[in-house]
Amino acid sequence: MRLAIRNYIVLHPDPHILKNVRIPTFSASNHFHVKLAELSETANKATLAGHTEEVIQTEEKVDHLAAKLWDLSDEELAEIKRSLGDI
Repeated sequence: MRLAIRNYIVLHPDPHILKNVRIPTFSASNHFHVKLAELSETANKATLAGHTEEVIQTEEKVDHLAAKLWDLSDEELAEIKRSLGDI
């Protein structure tokens, strides 16, 4: 998701690309969805509190969980991170 936002939406501010990205509708019965929502809340609170290391750790958890949700391999996740300049 960060790849789409950073590399497309920033350059082309029309968010129509999100119609072509496989983002499942939230389901409270889906473990991945619930955990991602919890991690999002954790990251938001840590950001507001200025806890940079906690934000970084939480974003790493989000990345790995999202990769599982999208059936990405570790290699694919690593390539996305390289593309984002995270590695």
